[in-house]
Amino acid sequence: MASTSGRKKTTSSGRRNTSNRNSGRKSSTQRTRTNEERLISNEVLLLITLAVGALLFLCNFGIIGPVGDAISKVMFGIFGLTAYIAPVFVFLAVAFGVSNQGNFRATMKLTAAIILFVAAGVIVELFADTIKNMDSYSVTALYEYAANNRKGGGVIGGSVAYGLYNLLDMAGTVLVVLVVVIICFVLITGKSVVKSVSENSKKVYHTAKDDAQYRREQAELRRAEQLKRKEEEKTTKHNNYLEEIYNYINPLYLDAEEEIRNKALDLHDILYLGKFIDEFKEFEKIIEEFDKREIQSVYETIKLERVIKYEK
Repeated sequence: MASTSGRKKTTSSGRRNTSNRNSGRKSSTQRTRTNEERLISNEVLLLITLAVGALLFLCNFGIIGPVGDAISKVMFGIFGLTAYIAPVFVFLAVAFGVSNQGNFRATMKLTAAIILFVAAGVIVELFADTIKNMDSYSVTALYEYAANNRKGGGVIGGSVAYGLYNLLDMAGTVLVVLVVVIICFVLITGKSVVKSVSENSKKVYHTAKDDAQYRREQAELRRAEQLKRKEEEKTTKHNNYLEEIYNYINPLYLDAEEEIRNKALDLHDILYLGKFIDEFKEFEKIIEEFDKREIQSVYETIKLERVIKYEK
């Protein structure tokens, strides 16, 4: 009896384990099929979105025929000038959303991109000046103007722009749109504008500081070169003055020596000529201390007081 009951318990437990394994295999198979089906459906959705986006994009350029022109008119009536990029934006938004399902951060980025697209329509509408000429809000007027002229922000951008303009006027509208655009860029890129501005300011400051230091160094080098050139010019000019004086007086000195040898002057004349020669040698020693006018003065003094007296 006991052995029979033990066999029954073993058999029942084995059956339960087998059924658990079978149910686990079935659930994993179902999950695999579900994932495959999801991937296939996502791929089909992307292909359909790509085809529709390409068709809508070509409609904006009038190459799809009358039907394309009608579709293009509707798109311009709804989106305004941003209808040119609307098909591309829709495809990218769908692709990004499909590839990031369940991701909260990706959802925030996608939402920010949609708001940024609407803000672009508002900006276009502000440049078109349609809302300034409207006495009252009219969806038909916004649609007809954008569809017929391919200008403005269409129904979407025009409606938002009209509401902001009537509440905040032009200055307030521009400010709000600018803040919204900055916030959207921060959400999409994940980078802080304040941090970027601070880093760029530091870079500009250091660059300006380095440039100022470089300019100061270059200015000092130029001043040093100018001083060097001035000193060289001064030295050259000074040496030229000395050479001119020497070239004039030296022949007189040689003539005086020749006069001593040829004419056999008396002792008094010889002593006087020797004094002139000695003074000329002293003049050569101190002549570097005089500037041009002083050199000219000394030169004239020697010429008048010594040379002329001797020649007489």
